[in-house]
Amino acid sequence: PEHYLQLLKQERPEWYQDAISLVQHIAITGIPFLENKEFQEIKSTVPASLYEFYNSFVTPHKNKIYLRGKRYYISISDIAVDSEMALEQLKENINRIVPLMPTIFDLCDKSRNIQERLFLGLPLDHLKHYLLNIFTAVYNTMREKEEVSAEYLQSSVDLVQQRISEYYKFIITGQTPTKSIDQAVLDSIASQIDSQVSFTSPKSLLREFDHPGRIILYSTHLLKEIAEKGEHYHLALNPLTGSAEIGETVRTFSDLLNKKVIDDVEYLRYSTKDEQHPEVINLIDLLHLAVPRQLHESFKKRIKGRNILVIDDNLGRGKTLSTIRKNLAELAMKVDITVAEISSLPIDPEKTRLTEKDLDYPPIGLWRNQKYILEDIRNLLWGR
Repeated sequence: PEHYLQLLKQERPEWYQDAISLVQHIAITGIPFLENKEFQEIKSTVPASLYEFYNSFVTPHKNKIYLRGKRYYISISDIAVDSEMALEQLKENINRIVPLMPTIFDLCDKSRNIQERLFLGLPLDHLKHYLLNIFTAVYNTMREKEEVSAEYLQSSVDLVQQRISEYYKFIITGQTPTKSIDQAVLDSIASQIDSQVSFTSPKSLLREFDHPGRIILYSTHLLKEIAEKGEHYHLALNPLTGSAEIGETVRTFSDLLNKKVIDDVEYLRYSTKDEQHPEVINLIDLLHLAVPRQLHESFKKRIKGRNILVIDDNLGRGKTLSTIRKNLAELAMKVDITVAEISSLPIDPEKTRLTEKDLDYPPIGLWRNQKYILEDIRNLLWGR
């Protein structure tokens, strides 16, 4: 961690030790935890009326209290998702948190260290995750239903980017969020979601790079690398869903550290792992597969003549990144690529498009195989 947090150490030493402590309080699964004694001490500072609310998010296991529970993982099954049920659960979970946001903010404002911020801010971690899922649902709906206006996607983007930024600002700097969610806006977004197509696979509800510690490590690492190269990107482009929050987190740290290296964040939904995808020959093919038709013209305008940094969660054979870079280059001035993690699995060289040396910025480590991560989560939450 020390190697990847050098930028924080140099620029904001008062945040550095908290960042180190944060990494030490997150399991490899991505779930933050506290020692039982720490948890009980911090919980005693919460009004008794909120005990049940906070307890509903956590999972006791041995001598630790894990700050995510069954409510966080709507589905971690390997089988098809009941899309309608998942959407209803998401809305129910969001509606439990939103009315209490002013109270949660007041509690967060009294936090004194990283342990207290992890506990008091755990509803914000859950809310961030739920809103990322809502964003995915809107995106998937728009790909299937052209009559859904782009304004609903923009509203969901605004909501989720704000929550990503506020969560990481709070965890690292103690800067307390102040803005609640407008229930009317949330309801209008949810009303446009087609529950039959909102979650097309189990992965629609999960992000492979859903690990606050590694996200902070990678964001500061990437920011340091970009700054040292003297680069500036008009857009960070995140393929959904694995890397959905990375671009906004990097932009958040870039603002906090006054290193303006990324102006905005854009998304698309494309992976060559999807066997239904035909071969992509040009940008039109890529847009047809990866971007809702309502956004084609605005997407082309956003990338035309711009410097783009494509940030994905991991690198296997490199086919997805290679395809995206090649076709965006038709309009963009420059397309650089990077990943957070790189596969440790043996890969047939004849099937490989990109390797680590082809990346413009290096990863922070080896890919945490999601199959084993999900198995660990199931064992923790369901005792399997």
